[in-house]
Amino acid sequence: MNSFIRFSMKNVGVIFLAMIAILAAGFYSSLTMKMEDMPNVDIPYLSVVVVYPGATPEQALEDVGKPIEQAFSSLKNVKNLYISSGSDYTAATLEFNLNQSMDQAEKDVNSALATVKLPEGAQNPK
Repeated sequence: MNSFIRFSMKNVGVIFLAMIAILAAGFYSSLTMKMEDMPNVDIPYLSVVVVYPGATPEQALEDVGKPIEQAFSSLKNVKNLYISSGSDYTAATLEFNLNQSMDQAEKDVNSALATVKLPEGAQNPK
């Protein structure tokens, strides 16, 4: 450590030039770096909610959750499928692989939902 201090004290000009070069490189980098305030990022998740008025959590899972799970099981590029039910609703969240186009994934999910027969009283998926 002493040798570094000695070198710095004897070569103030070199240290000053190195500091100026580092600051200039940082300033140049900040000017040329591509940044966006609101970048377009595809988050690989889609959620579907089905409202089923008057249903218990068990009934919502059985009557809505399981048919949706079966329909979604045939979709490609699905990494995980999460289904939860509560009083009056069932929610499904699909996690897709990062390389999946989310526009195409949404079309696939909608076509899979079109094949699901929902019980009477259940609202259309949102």
